[in-house]
Amino acid sequence: FVRIDAVEIDTLRDWKSLNEVEAMRIGGLLNGLKTKPDLIYVDSPDPISSNFAKRIRKYINFETIIKAEHKADVNYPVVSAASIIAKVERDNSIKELEKEYGTIGSGYPHDEVTITFLKKYLHQYKQLPVIARKSWITTQRLVDDRLQKRITNWGIE
Repeated sequence: FVRIDAVEIDTLRDWKSLNEVEAMRIGGLLNGLKTKPDLIYVDSPDPISSNFAKRIRKYINFETIIKAEHKADVNYPVVSAASIIAKVERDNSIKELEKEYGTIGSGYPHDEVTITFLKKYLHQYKQLPVIARKSWITTQRLVDDRLQKRITNWGIE
């Protein structure tokens, strides 16, 4: 498996979509396999699955069939297994981060525990933690809200 940290995602997001970043990493993983598969199943983040398959194809250096589907984890046990492994690895990564940062929640944009952690960190350190994606709309809103609160009565607090 491959981990992509927040800094790398933000750097790549300056010139690529998140789907493109994922396709790049999938291509890199596939190219690194000793035995190249004839058929690849992929859970597509793109609602038009064929577009995601085309993205991946740009980054692989061998011929194969790419079966990309939205919600492929429901239809293919191998994708289900990969999803479970990815979830366990993600959960373990969150536990490791919590050793350094305290409770950070799930890390998902809708998680109030994560949002509360980011707000407190931003208030205390005047910047987001290195583990937070700056390109994430949730963090952009938090930074914008913090900056807006500093402007009062035509002056700055």
